[in-house]
Amino acid sequence: MESLELVDSSLNLTHKGAKLAKAFVDNGIYDRLVLKAISEQKVVEREGRASLKSLGYHTSLDSFSYNNFHPDERALLREYILDNSKNNVAVRYIFQCYDFENDNVLETIKNIVSSPASTEPEQMVIEGYKTILAFENLAIVFNRLWCAFIKAADETFGVLPVSRCVAACKEHLNSIFETNIIKELVTRNNYSEIIESYHGSDFQNLLWNTLNLQSGDYGEFIIHLVKYHNNVMQRRGGGSWIYIDGTNLIVTTGYDYPKKTEDLLYLHSYKVPNIMTLIEDTGWQI
Repeated sequence: MESLELVDSSLNLTHKGAKLAKAFVDNGIYDRLVLKAISEQKVVEREGRASLKSLGYHTSLDSFSYNNFHPDERALLREYILDNSKNNVAVRYIFQCYDFENDNVLETIKNIVSSPASTEPEQMVIEGYKTILAFENLAIVFNRLWCAFIKAADETFGVLPVSRCVAACKEHLNSIFETNIIKELVTRNNYSEIIESYHGSDFQNLLWNTLNLQSGDYGEFIIHLVKYHNNVMQRRGGGSWIYIDGTNLIVTTGYDYPKKTEDLLYLHSYKVPNIMTLIEDTGWQI
């Protein structure tokens, strides 16, 4: 909101923000509803002609697609959000490169990465998506390894020797050690920015430890991966799914999670569907 200049640093509405807000809400109808809720310090469902239901209906973005009540508001949203110079380049790339046939975010990102760039802002957007692609490719491999790990443990009643874990995960371990999938991420210009959003130093240490391992040290990598998981869960204040017990791994979770994620084509959407929904709801065009 602040970057769009709709609120200031103190979260007060700017002139633009106030103009947009007033376009959505008829003060004469809704002031009494809001003031009554404040006075009684509770949720008020209805006051006079105003109701929470109608407020939600008239301020819902997707309502633009099935009624013509708010053409001015729709135009303001297009102008303030999608035509905003800070967002326009990325929005345009998402729209032009979107995988409309399959709604596949990963394919959309690949399309963006392979797009030409003629200006510095365009180059910045493409470089950012190259970092996202490198991260997502690694996340997919890590997740499939994790799923194979838990599936193997499920078959041995939760107790899995490290050597057997390596055998069960060999395909995915090969993908990590026999390609440049980690180096592709850590050498990206925006790597330091994305790493902070993914468990920070713990994840970074896992990657650097992996890069320093010999290609055959699969068992050592599994130990590093489990320790990384333990550190993350400890920081969250929850119990770990996997523990190290000598040369064995004790798995305390079932196979339900892997069944839901092991075949996913991608794990994170990076707000791409949200942008496409916003484009559709506001009728934005290039």
